[in-house]
Amino acid sequence: MRQLLVLLVLVSVPLSAATMTRTAKFAQSDLVISSQDGFDNIELPGGVGLIQPGAPRVPRVVEALAIPSGAVPTGVQVTEVEWTTLPGTYKIGPAQPDVPLPQPGKSFTPTLYKQDEAIYGSSQPYPATVAVLTGYGTMGGYRIAHVELHPVRYIPTTGELQVATKLSYRLEHAGGLPAAVATPHQQTLFGDMVRSFVKNARDVNKHAPQVRRATSLSLPSGHYEYVVITDSVMDTVFQRLADWKTAKGVPGTVVRTSYIYANYSGYDNQEKIRNFIKDARTTWGTIYVLLGGQGDYVSNGQNIIPTRMANYGEDEPCDLYYAGLDGTWDFNNNHTYGQLADSADMYSDVFVGRAPVYNVAMARNFVNKVLKYEQDPPTGFIKKMGLYTAILWSSYEERPLQESLARMTPSGWSDQKLYERTSTLSRQAVNDSMKGGVGMGHWNGHGNQSGIYMGSNPFFNSSDADALTNGDKTGIVVSIACDCAAWDWVPNGDCLAEHMVNRVGGGCVATIMNTRYGYGALNQQGQYVPGPSERLDTTFFAGVFYYGAPHTGQALARSKACWAPYADSLYQYDMQRYCIYDLNLIGDPETPLWTADPTALSVSHAGVVNIGNNIPYSVTVTAAMDAPVESAMVCLKKGSEVDVKGWTNSSGQLTLYVSAQTPGQMFMAVNSRNHYIFQDTVTVISSSRYVSHLRSAISDPGPGGNNDSILNPGETVKVPMWVKNWGQLTANSVTAKLRTFDPNAQVTDSARTFGNINAGDSAYTGSNGFGLRVNSGLNNGYPVTCSLYCRDVLDSTWVSVVTYLVGAPVLAKRAVTVVDSAHGGNNNGRIDPNETVDLMIRIGNTGLGHGYNSRAVLKSGDARFTVSDSTASYGLIRKGDSASNASDLFTVHAGSIPPETPVSCTLRYYADGGYTKTEQLTIVVGELRSSDPVPDGPRTPVVYYAYDDGDSLYTKHPAYEWVEINGVGTQLSFSQNDDVTMISLPAAFGPFKFYGQRYTQISISADGWIAGGNYTTGNYTNTQLPSTAAPRAAMFLNWDDLAPATDGSGYLYYYHDTANHRFIVEYDSVEYWNTSGADKFQVIIYDTTVTTYTGDNAFLVQYKTANMYTGATLGIQDQTKVIGIQCLFNGSYHKACEPIAPGRAILYTTDPPTVAVAEEHKPASVPTKLALSVRPNPLRTRVSLSYAVPVAGRVSIKVYDAAGRVVRDLVNEEIAAGRYSATWDGSSADGRRIANGVYFCKLVSPIGARQQKLVVARR
Repeated sequence: MRQLLVLLVLVSVPLSAATMTRTAKFAQSDLVISSQDGFDNIELPGGVGLIQPGAPRVPRVVEALAIPSGAVPTGVQVTEVEWTTLPGTYKIGPAQPDVPLPQPGKSFTPTLYKQDEAIYGSSQPYPATVAVLTGYGTMGGYRIAHVELHPVRYIPTTGELQVATKLSYRLEHAGGLPAAVATPHQQTLFGDMVRSFVKNARDVNKHAPQVRRATSLSLPSGHYEYVVITDSVMDTVFQRLADWKTAKGVPGTVVRTSYIYANYSGYDNQEKIRNFIKDARTTWGTIYVLLGGQGDYVSNGQNIIPTRMANYGEDEPCDLYYAGLDGTWDFNNNHTYGQLADSADMYSDVFVGRAPVYNVAMARNFVNKVLKYEQDPPTGFIKKMGLYTAILWSSYEERPLQESLARMTPSGWSDQKLYERTSTLSRQAVNDSMKGGVGMGHWNGHGNQSGIYMGSNPFFNSSDADALTNGDKTGIVVSIACDCAAWDWVPNGDCLAEHMVNRVGGGCVATIMNTRYGYGALNQQGQYVPGPSERLDTTFFAGVFYYGAPHTGQALARSKACWAPYADSLYQYDMQRYCIYDLNLIGDPETPLWTADPTALSVSHAGVVNIGNNIPYSVTVTAAMDAPVESAMVCLKKGSEVDVKGWTNSSGQLTLYVSAQTPGQMFMAVNSRNHYIFQDTVTVISSSRYVSHLRSAISDPGPGGNNDSILNPGETVKVPMWVKNWGQLTANSVTAKLRTFDPNAQVTDSARTFGNINAGDSAYTGSNGFGLRVNSGLNNGYPVTCSLYCRDVLDSTWVSVVTYLVGAPVLAKRAVTVVDSAHGGNNNGRIDPNETVDLMIRIGNTGLGHGYNSRAVLKSGDARFTVSDSTASYGLIRKGDSASNASDLFTVHAGSIPPETPVSCTLRYYADGGYTKTEQLTIVVGELRSSDPVPDGPRTPVVYYAYDDGDSLYTKHPAYEWVEINGVGTQLSFSQNDDVTMISLPAAFGPFKFYGQRYTQISISADGWIAGGNYTTGNYTNTQLPSTAAPRAAMFLNWDDLAPATDGSGYLYYYHDTANHRFIVEYDSVEYWNTSGADKFQVIIYDTTVTTYTGDNAFLVQYKTANMYTGATLGIQDQTKVIGIQCLFNGSYHKACEPIAPGRAILYTTDPPTVAVAEEHKPASVPTKLALSVRPNPLRTRVSLSYAVPVAGRVSIKVYDAAGRVVRDLVNEEIAAGRYSATWDGSSADGRRIANGVYFCKLVSPIGARQQKLVVARR
């Protein structure tokens, strides 16, 4: 939001000055005073405590004032203030900063600020100021100024408390260019919203923006209040949703991202999309925008509509970027968005929601849910409010928030209260409640991206969401919990908020949750007062129930607008701005929320209207018992001729003025809250004669056609046609001619005679209709526009425009099946390195035409991957159907390619009629095993690999060799346990080159990560990798909430080992926060004398102990935060990574994988000796068994105890000669954990046996 400093710069421009005055009144009875632990707590309803830690916590009120559109507020002057001293003396406690809500499994005791003695020892009133201009913003063209009032002040030395019973001030502002909106509906809708929260509601109309539709070079003309932005894969699915919105009176359309990227400028795709939305708002009158696709921040197929990360404390995904359209959100042009210095004003100019989908099936489920909820929801669930609440921390009483929501629900609602403090909250209780259907819900608890928790136990998580069976009883859930909508933290999956909406057969129609922290507020005793997250959520529901904001996106935008003035308060400890950023809607923004079971409307209207200009058409809307329905929206639409709407008066009546120019059907929709949509048609007629096109068909017999009744490219067809006399008189001797000016079409038979046509009757050409031919090679859906000229005996002429769509196939890959039962393949259903296989590729046809004589050609883009049979015939593929090449397979060969390498190929399709299309196809070779290195990603080519000591088949697998530097290294100290210390690398070591960037310093975090360069922002909350929330250019040795050098715990050391060309950082038995566990690990960074494939430094991470690692992240991430390696995240290992155990070593290097060759006269893929290796030994959690078999045959591996009893049969199968691996978690055949002790692993093959001792030593 624009800050006061910016205002001073702006007012240097000559502008016309003006003022407005206001008087605010407060009374002693307005104050809510409570006492505890020797302190007095002062609250003022509607206000928020002044947050200057250590200073007295007194209330403040920020007033939002509507000022002339385009004006700039320049200052505020107090003109009069009357203070009243309250009787008695008070001891006001010190203010506390807003605090993040605790995360699952982590206990939390807030650190309380003590009183600032300089202030508390003063006899001057605090605060010293009475009124401050903090900023301004614009919502839908309405300009809003923010004036912060301090109506309560405290004199610390005397204990006096004063309240301003009368506070008058003058707001000064300078005129600017008036804002404009495209439609009167935008002006009215946003005006009503602004009127609901500004203090001078009566002034809103006179300060309204102008109605002036803009013109655009990038957009065609049109009127679309509802816009879906999506990709070409899902556009037809979302068109169903847009069509429904149009039908109910909210004109909708779908726009592809490819169109936006090609026609709009911007620094990145996010800015291009935002610039399009700006254009649509001013050109089309757009109000609602659905982002039709997920926004994961990495290119993994789930980044359909990219996310803008707002930067206010950390990078939080923030779809407000697409809703708040003033400025650029990057005022300082540093491409870090939403900073305090930028131009984000927290107000929405359109209402935005996001569909969390990335394929057609998910999009269909989303659309079906919205349609069912809006059109015909089941009964019995709408009037249920689910209030589920865990204990946040012991001194923080969270129930008042839920109780305030329960007081909002209308009479007849059921409030389902499940509170941990009353022992009614449990996972089973929540699931039972959700499965019965809940219309609305508000949840409190500890959160992360996969669930909401009571302490460390979830009361609802993503797996629960996936198992919901509430059918079509899908409501909306809102939550203050942290991270539940952190979609960027689950780059190859979905966060909780997405799971709840994406559930098929249940779940929610929408969720509103945080992408990062939720924040609470505290008084001086560390006890509950409403915090920024709670304020937003209660205001959301107030908008739905009380303030006429029924649409999901509208209610969320209004909630943020109500608290936007506080987000502009300039207090660094106030997290209102942060919470506005990270609260996002997963759902359709236009969906109106039911607050009662819907009932039917009764609509009375004539059903017929004459052609002409401004013809009045009256409508009366009633409900049960003929009660008039006020504010029902009535819409009339007929093509591009008629598009009018209005709202009924208190008598349920409305007259619209219609200017229809041609006869036909005009569509009517009547829409009123808590009522089913009423739809009907109105017939437009002529008072005399009017003959025009009614309907037509395509007849395409041979030899010019293929007899499928579709206008295909290159066909010559007949067009049988019906015409109708829409008038009230007979049209005599009617003739007709068909014409087209399309260069790709020709009318081959243009004239027909219809004779006399009575009023209201129709006539038919017969099956031998007009003749039409279209050129070959036309795209599917190509429109051939024709004009039909009808004439009668009186020489009256009527022209109809008729459009025929060309139906061509649109072929695309549906599925790829590997057939490796021939060519010496291993028959495992995938293509492995050094294997020849056949490919069966199923192709689908989504076009309007059949694919005749369909065929495909496969080409490889990688020399290591060859195609020996590149053509396949598919024959006829009907529209909406699919076919495979089961009888004509492709044949390919993969050479020596690292496992899971994606190979880029192209598949070119052909069909009759000149159809061709090329599609990119990625084929993944092989599958990573625990004995393979982990590649970085998600992209090719790979730069860094992670080799662990279990990757014994590769030349780069490391050996564990601990280097102790406690005693020779330099000890690091941290003032706080989450600090980061930057150190300069010795000149003799040289720069640290990482992902092509050179760093002369490294920044060492107390929390187990090291970043290149000077990066001293602490971060103890581990995430998945890659992640924008994680440090850039970093090595994550053991990223967790660690606590070095506290309570006698371990220290950190660094040491330059010049003799061995390496720099070592050791975490010496460092404890974890709030636990007694500790771990010892180190990183050895080799200087560039140790050469690598790219010249980047290699580094070895070694783990001497393995006591925890259950909630940590291990891996690396590049400087862009989009490429990385994740070996471990919160107990889940990469499948190619051995579990961390004492003695584990992981080498990160850019050297690509090469397989070790044991004997030079044998290829590496065929071993010459029988071998068995078991690592790690001893077993702590699991082991990896690597074995080599030089001949084919049956092989078994069994585990025996010391008495010779078999405890587990691990392998027993026929295999080819080669190298293999298996894993074992130390469980017996019945799944029980075996006891600690000595065991033996025995490999038996056709040429002999091998045995290795294994010690099981679990803690």
